[in-house]
Amino acid sequence: MFVFLVIMSSFKVPREAQQKALLIGIVFALVARTGFILRGAALIERSSKPSSCGRRR
Repeated sequence: MFVFLVIMSSFKVPREAQQKALLIGIVFALVARTGFILRGAALIERSSKPSSCGRRR
């Protein structure tokens, strides 16, 4: 929490807007993390399927 207070004071965020800024940051972090997890799972799923490259008929 101390780090957030230092960041807020260095950017001179008004006291009234600090809670809103923290809430927006938390929501963004959750959405971004969910997106990264889903994208990573899709890439792993895609790379784990056997490919037809190099297979002889």
